[in-house]
Formats: sequence, structure tokens, C-alpha cells
Amino acid sequence: MGDPTFHALLIGADHYFENTLSNGASYRSLGGCVNDALRVEATLRERIKSAKLAITKLVAPNQGESRPAGDEKLWPTAANIRKALAELAERAQPGDQVYIHYSGHGGRVSTAWKDMKGADGIDEALVPIDIGVPDAPWNPPFTRPERYIRDVELALYLDRLANKVDEATKQRIVVTLVFDSCHSGGVTRGTEIAARCASGGAATAGDARGTLDRRELRPEGAPADGDHRRMAEAFARLRSEAPRAAAVGVSWLPPARGYVLLAACRDVESALEASLEGRPRGGILTDALLEALSAIGGDQTWKTIHDRILARIHGRFPSQTPQLLGELDRHVFGVELSPIELTLSVTEVDLGDRTVKLNAGLASTITRGTEVGIYRPGDTDFSLADRRVAVARVVQANDLDSLARLDDAAAPEDIQVGAPVVIQGLPLRRRVALLPRTDLPPELAARQDAALSAVIKAISTGGKGFLDVCPEGETPHYQVVVSPTGKYEICDPQGVPYRYLEPATSIDAVDGARAMIAKLRRLGRYQTVLEMTEPSSKLQDQIAVQLLEAPPGWDGNSGAPTSSIGGKPLESTGGCYSVKSDTWIWLRLTNTQPDRPVNVAVVGLDRKWHISILVPHPSDLIGKKYETLSDQPGTFAFQMTAPIPETLDVFKIFMTVGDVDFRLLATTAATTRSAHGVNALGRLIDAIDADEHRTRDTAPARSASAPWSVRELRVRTFQ
Repeated sequence: MGDPTFHALLIGADHYFENTLSNGASYRSLGGCVNDALRVEATLRERIKSAKLAITKLVAPNQGESRPAGDEKLWPTAANIRKALAELAERAQPGDQVYIHYSGHGGRVSTAWKDMKGADGIDEALVPIDIGVPDAPWNPPFTRPERYIRDVELALYLDRLANKVDEATKQRIVVTLVFDSCHSGGVTRGTEIAARCASGGAATAGDARGTLDRRELRPEGAPADGDHRRMAEAFARLRSEAPRAAAVGVSWLPPARGYVLLAACRDVESALEASLEGRPRGGILTDALLEALSAIGGDQTWKTIHDRILARIHGRFPSQTPQLLGELDRHVFGVELSPIELTLSVTEVDLGDRTVKLNAGLASTITRGTEVGIYRPGDTDFSLADRRVAVARVVQANDLDSLARLDDAAAPEDIQVGAPVVIQGLPLRRRVALLPRTDLPPELAARQDAALSAVIKAISTGGKGFLDVCPEGETPHYQVVVSPTGKYEICDPQGVPYRYLEPATSIDAVDGARAMIAKLRRLGRYQTVLEMTEPSSKLQDQIAVQLLEAPPGWDGNSGAPTSSIGGKPLESTGGCYSVKSDTWIWLRLTNTQPDRPVNVAVVGLDRKWHISILVPHPSDLIGKKYETLSDQPGTFAFQMTAPIPETLDVFKIFMTVGDVDFRLLATTAATTRSAHGVNALGRLIDAIDADEHRTRDTAPARSASAPWSVRELRVRTFQ
């Protein structure tokens, strides 16, 4: 057997030919799918060094013309996608890796396997760009059901790959699928965000969002009897391999053990694409995936990657929840990834043009608009803003290098070739869009402009560097609108209102605009803490984390939880634990290297957008910043309650060897602030808790002398 090969099939479908679903909806052209494919290609070429790389790319750029640019043999049409999948299944051999990345529309269509899925069953599908191209020019552009790449058909290709086994070595093919698409997303308010699913359709019974194509597969377009049967058998085999307890929010494919599937969202959500912070338009999932890959070392599991992706996306798009199915503990791609250095470097300085060239580009998630900090040669702690020589923003990003323009305060002559450069990764400044509505009663419509103008003025005086009015054409973090009841309403970038952001604020209230600034800053603080991730630290492996259900009969009056025994381990499904209301749970933290003490704190983020310190216990917070773990495990108890049918709580477990005052992260810090944090993480927390933010971003707080890490647990409590 020769050297292993890493096979990649990258599909980016932006241009869609005219099409109409059975309910009048259509798959409109997109703008970020080709960018996704190009960025993934650059990352694979940079990171895959331990295997031969074979990339097949099918892309359809949307240039506003009647047809995509490029060779039509390389467009993601139904025939080309099927050909590429079949060739991949034939070409890959045991010991190889297969990676399929699809960015484009997802579809829902009446099933072609009614004997297996039922008369009203639905097939989930990839949507090729020629889904509506008629047989003859004079025919209407109705969707062609035979062109959908359905879930049952995909199962056949997966089955062919899974059945290739080297009998001597027992090696198999490692398969990874990433689908940055959705089936049933809702309407988005505003024009800078698009959902990758059908839109404009009429809602009907069983199809509340109008995305279901009920056109039946015609006999002449159906798979041959033998193929039809083999597809159903393959799908059934995958379903039989799914864990019994698997209850996931996505129905693309059964969560079998033969592959990893990263899907952009749950079935009831939208997979979004947008342009963030000036970067090229692209899928929210793909952007978060590439950011996570750029930050990890060479040996991480998909579970670790998913945790980071979830934190990054939920920090800004809480209504999109990426789903991870299959072999969660498998290492990313099944191969050793070539490491990406912590810092980049300046390779050229143009004094006249005030630009610097960097030795990293799209493969390292550097894109147009990325902000970087430039330091002095020899610097190793990049969390101190006053040690920074300059800040620059990337204006041109290539595969392996980029060009950045210095800000007005920088002195180009102070920058040396070889100087370390760090991506300014954790955003503290949030952009707010003030959107007038056209559906308000006349009396409210007459006062709407004044109400929104008051918020704009309040941002300028009370935003304190944490809030900005979003420039036109960019994607905001938040939208502020006036509701039909005369209240201010804060929405996510899709236009979905944030629930439980109480109390409601009337546009007529004295200091109502000021109250909105307080709410926006509260949301920003919450989402910044939610986004805090640092998976590269060895501390994450040093502290073993276990979540347990307390023994029957145990409650808060039963004394302290036993430190090392007792409790029933809880199982996570779809990245989340589930418990019934009023259940007591134990969080057990064990230091696997007792000769190296670690300081820990647990921060809770609840449904009302509050942040609280859970460990140390609130009663100890006056004099205690953290708990120290050495030779004895720490077990901490929490009672989970659900005043509504279902709640979601997020637990952030912070670990550090330094002295950090985690109390400052709480929504209302119950302690006196020190002037400066004494280490990297402390300075980052200081920046979050500051009264005023004077820079655009703060760098991830890394420091060789005081490493830190964070783990995230999500607990869903139901009545």
C-alpha cells in the first residue's frame, strides 16, 4: 500500500439559475459560498503535510450575470456533483482520508423512499445550481426533483467508503463532512445576511416556513430499481449504527460511527452567510471552523473544535447552533496537522504607502479587514497594549501572505522586518444598527426616527468605546428597532429579538435611550465572556472535568458533596447535557498533575443574559477569587431549575496558574477593582470590566509565564 492520500471535495454554489419550488419559493443566488471553498482550500494546503493532498473543486461564482464564470464542467451542477462523489468513492482507499465541504443551499423535498420514510416523509438534500434549469428554453424553471442530492443518496456514497477495509491492517477510510447549509431557515431582517435555504414560499400545514418542495419524483427521473434499493439499504445501515441515545437537532444523516458530520445548524434554524468585520462574505460556520483550526495545535478532537465553534457563533448569532454528529472523539481530519505558529511576522515595510506585508494569509484565517497588532522583536507576552508598536488592518489577503495598512497613530519607521504580529482576536467593540420599520402604526411611525436618533446619540456619549453605530453595508452585532407596542427592541443580526432582556423599555421613557445602552453593554459583556476560548493551553488536559447527577435524596442541606466518589455520570448529546428541573448536579474537577496546583473558577451564563460566579461559592466571594486544585478533586453542587418549559445554562470553567480575580467577570462585580491585572488573563478580564474601552479589539490573552484555559459545559433543563 502506498502513502495515504487526503481527498478533498470542495463545493461552493453562489450562482443559482432561475428556479421555482412547488410553493412559489426559490433558491436565490448567494455571495459567500465560493469564498468558503477557496478559504478551506488554502487552509488544507497549509495544514495537511502528512499525506498527499488531492483536491476537487466545484464552484459557481455569482458575478451578476446570467451564468456563472468559469468552466461549466467545474460548476456544482447535479451531474458534476454526482460524478465527483462517485469518483471519490472509487478512488479513495483504506488508510486515506476523505473531506467533503459543501457551501450552498440546502433543501427539503418530498421523499422518494416512501416505503422507508412514510407517505409524508421528507428527504434533506444538497441543492445543485441547475435545480430549475428546464429541458427546453420555453419550459418554466420549475425545480427538477431528480436533481436534488438527497440524504439517502449521500448515504450510498458513505456506505461505499465505509465498506473499503484493508483485511491485513484493518485500516478504513476516514470520512469528514461539513455542510454549511440549511433546510428550513426563517426570514432575516436587513440585507447584509442571507440564509442558505429556499425563501419566499407560502407557509402550509407541515411547512411553517415555506421551504418544502412537494414536487414528486417522476418515474423517468427516479433512480433505477437496483440503485433505489441500494440507497435505501445503505441509509438503513447507517441508521442502525447510530447510538441508541442519539437525539440530535439535525436530520441530515444518522449519527453513525463511520464518519464525522459538522452541520451548520439545527433543522429549525438558519445557516447564515455574512461579511463580518470587513472580511469577504462567507458562511458563519465555515468562518468559525477556520478560526478554530488556526488556533489549535496538531492533535485535537472534533469535540474540541465544535466547542470553540459553538462559543464563537453563539457569541454573535445565538439562533444558529452548529451540530456535530458521528465520531466526536476522532482527531481532526484523522491526520496530524502541521502546527501554525502563535505569531506571524512582518516580511516587508513600505514607509511611503504605510503598509506592511505579513507571512500569513487565508490559510491562517487572515482575511480582508483582519486587525493585527505589531510588536517589537523579542516580545513574548502580547496581552499588553502599551508594548504594541502599531495596529494595522489587512487590505489584501492572498493564500499565504497578506498586506496590512497601518493606522494613523503608527510610525512605520519603528516597525522592523521580522517583528512579531498577533491577530487581535476577541472583539470588545460591538456594532449596532438602528433600523426603521415600515409596519408600525402611523402614530409610532411618526416618532420612530426621533427614538432611534436618541439611541445613536446615547451610543456616542455612553458607548464608551464598547459600542459603535454599524457602518452601512456591514453586518452588525445587534439591531435596535421600535416594536409595534412602542418599546425598544434589541435583535440579533438576523433580526430575531433577544428574549428575557428585561425590563422592557418604552421609547417615551425618561432616559430610555440610556437604558438601551446599558442593555447593549450587558449583552456585549455576556457574549464576550461566552466567546472566551483558549484550547491550545496544556491546562485543559491537566484538569479532568466530569458532570454528574447527585445521588438520590441528596440536596443542598445534605452537607458538602463527596470529593471523589458518588454521583451518576451524565452523558452529553449534541454538545449539551439534559436534566429535569430541580435536579442537583455535581461538577467534579480533578487535577491530574497534583504537584502543579491550578486555580479554577466557574462562571455561569443564564437565559436572562446575566453572568454570575458559581465557584467559588457566592458566600465566599468577599475574600476568595478562585479555588485551588492540587491533590484533592473539587466537587461543586448546583440545583438546576426551569421556571419555563426549557432553559439553557452555560458553565465556563476557567483554569490558570496565575493570580486572577474572576469576580470581575460577573454582570455586577461585587468587589473593588485593582488597577491592573497582574498577568495576561487578568489584563483581559480588566479590559472586559473596564469603564471605557479605548482600542478596537483586545488580543487573546496568551502568556508563557501564566497560561490559562477554559472549558465550556451546556446544560438544558426541562420541566
